[in-house]
Amino acid sequence: MLEGTLTRGRYVAFVERPIATGGMASICFGRLAGSVGFSRVVAIKRMHPHLAGEREFAAMFVDEARLVSRIRHANVVPTLDVVAEGGDLWIVMEYVHGESLSRLSAEGPIPPAIAIAIAISTLRGLHAAHEARDERGKPLGIVHRDVSPQNVMVGVDGLVRVVDFGVAKAADRLQTTRDGRVKGKIRYMAPEQLVGGGTDRRADVYAASVVLWEMLAGRRWITLDDQSKVMYEVAHGRFPRLRQAFADAAEGIDAILARGTSKDPGDRFATALEMAGSLESAAPSANAGEIGAWVERTALSALCERAGAVAAVENAPLDGTANLESSSSTRAAAEVPTANVGVTGFDPPPRRGMRVGVLLVGGVALVIAAVATRALWQRTGPGALATPAASTPSSSARAPSTPSSRAPLDSSATASVANTSTASAPTAAANPHRVAPAVSTKTTSRCDPPYTVEPNGTKRYRPECL
Repeated sequence: MLEGTLTRGRYVAFVERPIATGGMASICFGRLAGSVGFSRVVAIKRMHPHLAGEREFAAMFVDEARLVSRIRHANVVPTLDVVAEGGDLWIVMEYVHGESLSRLSAEGPIPPAIAIAIAISTLRGLHAAHEARDERGKPLGIVHRDVSPQNVMVGVDGLVRVVDFGVAKAADRLQTTRDGRVKGKIRYMAPEQLVGGGTDRRADVYAASVVLWEMLAGRRWITLDDQSKVMYEVAHGRFPRLRQAFADAAEGIDAILARGTSKDPGDRFATALEMAGSLESAAPSANAGEIGAWVERTALSALCERAGAVAAVENAPLDGTANLESSSSTRAAAEVPTANVGVTGFDPPPRRGMRVGVLLVGGVALVIAAVATRALWQRTGPGALATPAASTPSSSARAPSTPSSRAPLDSSATASVANTSTASAPTAAANPHRVAPAVSTKTTSRCDPPYTVEPNGTKRYRPECL
């Protein structure tokens, strides 16, 4: 295992160099190691170990994963898994190759068409969160409550994604916050959220309007370092008009932002989707290709460094991955029959079923052979030598006169050569180069036939014919 990594289940987190760090958690590169060599780079949000044991923070962390899992939209980073093991709490998310809006805006002014396109996509992602429902179809009432440039990711693919629902409010959220605790970044908070009043989706519309204002103006809307003064300005609704900071702003965009940052929630857009539609009608916006090209130009050095880190994660030799692959290959080889075509000297062991089949066939063959032998014995017993055909001189005399004929497969095949002269005929036919013994004419005339037949049917051979 490489140094600076943690393994939990099928995930490996590269904690040595985190991508980002916050008050509750840090985000680092991770890798999902699956079977058959499957691997995928992910982003792992790891709760700080000293907070993982705190019930309130742990509940908030798990709630975030539960809520985001119900949001399905291209403009929201999806949550893939939650890991709670070894005192760690991880949220496994899709890795986005890009940069946060806060870092991109720090590099210089953002072109208006790109800024408007980023705002429209952010609003669409927020609307998907506001409309999310549970598995029974009940609205979850999710409010992000921390919309800021830090929580908007812009990828090189041109897609804009909302991240970090850690302080989101939901109607049935499991964890409850302490009274008087302010959650979120003060500069982007709606006045009602700051004073502890009830918040709904219009608080996110306010925050998204502030983010767009700053993108177009190229600066923060308020530069005070004193948090108490910032809170005072926000609570009293003293938000400046865009044209005060950006004289070239289109009149329609200025009016939209003035409505979106109204102190009274009732004067704002009712939904994030409504504001997105107004922006699309008021000014031109960039497409995904233009946004991606801008991200690559603006954050070239950071992206190159990030790409190198991704390559290192993908190629890192991790303990357990190789073992997993080898064990999978072993299982596959055991489950798939191996053919020996083209393999010399390889005979796979016969399967058990084949061995049983061979034994059964062999047993049946033995039984058939035994039955046939018994029947043959019954037909070719000792009495078969005294058959009428054998007692007829003419039939016996014709046998040696046709040496090319073969003896029939009957009882004569089992008789010994000493008991029948017909056995010499097939022998001579089988070996034509054999020289027959010389026989005199006188002997030949008396040896045809070479035996005499007794009244009881017994054959007696003449000594001179032997």
